[in-house]
Amino acid sequence: MKKEARLLPNKAEVKNGVFHIIHRQDLLAWEIRQEGAEEPIKLFAREIEALEFGKILVNDYGAKVLFHGRDGKNRTL
Repeated sequence: MKKEARLLPNKAEVKNGVFHIIHRQDLLAWEIRQEGAEEPIKLFAREIEALEFGKILVNDYGAKVLFHGRDGKNRTL
């Protein structure tokens, strides 16, 4: 699996930010990418790990996280 593109942004960057959890078939991984960013902030092997990290962004940082499921359905965490 590809190495993480960058570390978690600081709280000022995350606060009120929008993040997307997306399945990357080419990497067989789930990525979390800040809206407008070219690179993901983190990659996960398992969907549940990406969702748990997304919940941290929501609960601890005040971010909005959109989950894009493999089934094409989207939901907000």
